[in-house]
Amino acid sequence: MTRGPGRRSWALVALLALFTELASSHPQCLDFKPPFKPPRPLTFCVQYSNFGCCDAGRDAALLERYYRISEHFGQATYTACASHLQSLLCQECSPYAAHLYDAEDPSTPERTVPGLCQDYCIQVWQDCRSMFRYLTPDKELLALENNRVKFCRYLSLDDTDYCFPHLLSNERLNQDLGLVTADKEGCLQLCLVEIANGLRNPVAMVHASDGTHRFFIAEQIGLVWTYLPDLSRLEKPFLNISEAVLTSPWEGDERGFLGIAFHPKFKFNGKVYVYYSIEVQYEERIRISEFRISPGDMNSVDHGSESPVQLIVKMPSQNPKIKATTRVPARSKVTTESSQATTPDWMEQLLTLLRNQNGWQMTTIAPKPKPSKPRKGGRPGRRPYRRRKNRPSSVSRQPQNGAVRLMNGSTRGRDQGRVEIFINGEWGTVCDDLWTSKAAAVVCRQLGYAFVIRATKKAEFGEGHSLSILLDDVQCIGHEKTLLECSHSEIRKHNCSHKEDAGVICSHEEVFE
Repeated sequence: MTRGPGRRSWALVALLALFTELASSHPQCLDFKPPFKPPRPLTFCVQYSNFGCCDAGRDAALLERYYRISEHFGQATYTACASHLQSLLCQECSPYAAHLYDAEDPSTPERTVPGLCQDYCIQVWQDCRSMFRYLTPDKELLALENNRVKFCRYLSLDDTDYCFPHLLSNERLNQDLGLVTADKEGCLQLCLVEIANGLRNPVAMVHASDGTHRFFIAEQIGLVWTYLPDLSRLEKPFLNISEAVLTSPWEGDERGFLGIAFHPKFKFNGKVYVYYSIEVQYEERIRISEFRISPGDMNSVDHGSESPVQLIVKMPSQNPKIKATTRVPARSKVTTESSQATTPDWMEQLLTLLRNQNGWQMTTIAPKPKPSKPRKGGRPGRRPYRRRKNRPSSVSRQPQNGAVRLMNGSTRGRDQGRVEIFINGEWGTVCDDLWTSKAAAVVCRQLGYAFVIRATKKAEFGEGHSLSILLDDVQCIGHEKTLLECSHSEIRKHNCSHKEDAGVICSHEEVFE
């Protein structure tokens, strides 16, 4: 019997639907990493000791937060709500935390409370709605505290399969969760092994093919780290061009360090090529540069050896097809024939890689002779200089809740300054009560610095008079991802003046004062 095209189409639709369902139900943590088995059992969120998204350190931080919130409870409230509070806090450890907190959609802010099933939400609202005043800084949710219907609608999820607590009893999502099927030949299913963590927006992972079995991971801010065969990371970056890289803390900003490639004969010539975003007279460009390995340290490049390959690509905000021109440097062994330049095979491979990755249309030309000095008033035909007022439309201008910046007086600081934090739509300062180097280390790490030199107090970098004081009594363990994760008093609750504004001094290298 011959099957018609209609039946084949229906079969294809059914197969695609199955793949879509399987792809949408994958476990994922809030940091977008896969769940794992904690090295040590958890003591607070014990239900996720075998498989989840928390290690012992994160578990201890959640327990500390539980104690801090429950201090506000009377005896009756504690009896009715303590178990609910523990359940809600521990959903950060759920293998499906990214779904529960709706973190997979970058266009929406990450929830501060997991998505709740309607029947459970009604129960919590009836008995414990006052608890949310201490659990979340979400003003929109707190404004709905006395309206059960709107309150629970706000906490609902579009995909009800993932709402808490029904997620725990969903057989389809929990069947064989955390198990890996394998035989004597190895994995039969996808096997994930973590090889690096503690990175900020990693964009590339490469190896040098030089026989050392090292690998290198690049961060968007312009740092490249060396990892040894035992998976340990060297303290000193392999490459640090964070001062030159154009990027920003805005969510979704894809500018920054974009790629790294080792020369095919790196073992013998020590050449490394990187390409990254830069700013030239308020215009955004992409630069490709050649670096050479440091003569005295095989795990560091010679930063003074940077030699731009001079591929400067204009970056319009929308058009994905970019016409670029490469100027081949004289020392690239260019052979000139009939006024045309050719590049070595390895350079063509690099340019081909960039074409394929970015859809660029490139034309390779020989270097033009230097023009004579321009007439007074500028080169003929040159457009008058105008500062571009608007950033590309793809860049979000709203920082994430908990973002930090450094200010030195009224100007933006780079590696030192008064700490300002973005909370619920506004920037504010941090009081220096209980301010230590552990909190400063969290701030420096948020900004992409590996080391903290000093935590400063008493408005050493000027007073933030025009801002509110948003945080006080900040106490960090040191491993928190953002300052908001540290213990602190209620937002805006403080006993300080701006004479007590906290600050930090950060560094990419360890400095002993």
